[in-house]
Amino acid sequence: MDEAHFTLSGSVNMRTCVIWSETNPHATFARPQHDVKVTVWCGFMANFDIGTLFFEEPSASGPETCTVIVARYNTMLTPHVIPMLQQRNVINTTVFMQDEAPLHIGNQGKLVLQEHFQDRIISRHFPCECPSRSPDLTPANFWLCGYLKSCMYRGNHGRIPDLNAIVREVASLPDEMHNAAIMSIVTQMQFILDHGGAHIGHYIRDHAWDIKKGEGW
Repeated sequence: MDEAHFTLSGSVNMRTCVIWSETNPHATFARPQHDVKVTVWCGFMANFDIGTLFFEEPSASGPETCTVIVARYNTMLTPHVIPMLQQRNVINTTVFMQDEAPLHIGNQGKLVLQEHFQDRIISRHFPCECPSRSPDLTPANFWLCGYLKSCMYRGNHGRIPDLNAIVREVASLPDEMHNAAIMSIVTQMQFILDHGGAHIGHYIRDHAWDIKKGEGW
């Protein structure tokens, strides 16, 4: 489970996307400091989706995207994520995994996780830490967020409410694709062990299409 930004402009992360050219175009353009966007949290398990949650706050002009901070993350866990797992009667067997974002390890949030997941937590500040800078270990990072953005940016979204269609995209995820992503986790972890903890991002890119076809690795 993780959060991702979906922008109206379909902008890319310039830290991870570079366009090479033989000549310097010396091009300049003006743009707002921050893109108009929604921030969406999504969680899923092997056989069902926990759902989506938009980080928003009410304003005079309607809901506005807000920054994800520790307090808002904790508020999401208690009334949304944990009750959903309890309703499905799987909370006592769920292994909760999250990346190294600082907002994931606030003191109150850690207490909530310890109460409900005990030693079944993969995260910073817990006995079983999630390795630093390892997005290739979480399907939300190596598959879901990128796939959903590719679906969303096919259309022409001119308004923030248009981006809320992300809920429909999550609800319509093909079962075979979902299952392939889950099954790939074990394969990737074993691959990392076989390569002494080295980066495997290039290998994931080579096999990303297999997940889209629902074949796994």
